[in-house]
Amino acid sequence: MKPINFSIKAMAAAAVLMTSTAGVASAQTLADVVQAIKKDSSELNAENAKRLNEFKSARDQQAAQLAAARSEVRAEEAAGQALANKFNENEAVLSGLQAELQEKAGDFSELLGQFRTAAGEIDPLLRRSIISQEYTGRAEGLAEISQASTLPTRPELDLLWKAMLREMVGQGEVKTFQAKVANVNNNEPVDVFRIGPFTAFTASSSPEFLELKSGEFIPFATQPGGKLMSSASALVNAPEGKLVEAPVDPSQGDLLGLLANMPSLGDRIKQGGLPGYVVLSLLAFGLLLGGYKLVTLTLMSGAVKKTAQTKQAGNGNPLARIFQAYEDSSQDDVEALELRLDEAILKETPKIDSFINLIKVLAAVSPMMGLLGTVVGMIRTFTQITLVGTGDPKTMADGISQALVTTVEGLVAAIPLILLHAVVSTQAKGVQQVLEEQAAGMVAERAEQKGGARV
Repeated sequence: MKPINFSIKAMAAAAVLMTSTAGVASAQTLADVVQAIKKDSSELNAENAKRLNEFKSARDQQAAQLAAARSEVRAEEAAGQALANKFNENEAVLSGLQAELQEKAGDFSELLGQFRTAAGEIDPLLRRSIISQEYTGRAEGLAEISQASTLPTRPELDLLWKAMLREMVGQGEVKTFQAKVANVNNNEPVDVFRIGPFTAFTASSSPEFLELKSGEFIPFATQPGGKLMSSASALVNAPEGKLVEAPVDPSQGDLLGLLANMPSLGDRIKQGGLPGYVVLSLLAFGLLLGGYKLVTLTLMSGAVKKTAQTKQAGNGNPLARIFQAYEDSSQDDVEALELRLDEAILKETPKIDSFINLIKVLAAVSPMMGLLGTVVGMIRTFTQITLVGTGDPKTMADGISQALVTTVEGLVAAIPLILLHAVVSTQAKGVQQVLEEQAAGMVAERAEQKGGARV
């Protein structure tokens, strides 16, 4: 308190000085100045005394509050100690009761242990079962029982056998129920068709197969197509009591997921890379060329057979042109006629055999291009092994896929091209054989005519 009084007195002296100075400035005589200073000094002393009394009063009040707080703390500490003593007494009583309970429970404790074990084992199975989407809350109750430290009640004991019974009944059901499907119908419940615990799909005109993840239905990112989708649609639209085929996945969605993620034909073609595209281009070109040649030879063969029957010369087909050459050589002897007909056949042969050898070349080049793609794919595989090792097989999948796919594409291209070449070549040889037979007949006919004339 002394430093405070000192500062207050210093402030008061400064105020007196300023007041006196102001009074002196307005005073007329020295007596007036002395009178003004005394007056100001009296006022400052009274104000300082008032402030000092206020500070003392506040100090006494705070001291009283501190004493009351300390008394309250002592009372709370005493209450806390009493509660701690009571807690220790209750713990001792509880330990005794638990020991008594274990002693009296006997075999019942072992039964409860087996019950909790069974509940813990069936809990993950129920969480993974699509039947739980229809009968919700089963797994949560069993999880609480399997982890509880207290004895279960009768309703809790009934949860286990009721859940198992419901699961067994649900395994034989084929029905529709309402359930939420992620990203479908704004997460509002939709009709879901369930085949036991095996397969689930939306009961709509275009069904979507569902998988169970994190406790909710999610449509497969890639839906399996073909017969599976048509079977699901038939089952949804089938009337009551009708026997239909249905897709059943005993792995509860794992097999359907693998099947849905199987690469499509387009994906396989992409895996082949540039060598694969080249092989397929060769196949397409060879098939077009072979088809064109097959059509032209078929038409040519029909026209030749027809001309062989009519013996009509002309320029419409190879045999007609050979007949025309025969008529143009009516004055030649047999040897000259034979040479002219051979020359006519030689002229027709390139037209008949055109593009056939090209088909054969394409059939030979296609597997070689597939082998090239195989080598390129293996190079990619070994490069990936060098960079990241063999720890992750997926890093090597692209190279291996290219190696295998291009080999398959090369064989797929070569086999039909070889067969097509054989068919076209056989048909061309058939046309040439007809030409040679007809030419031989013409030569024989001329020889008979010349022989008869000499006789």
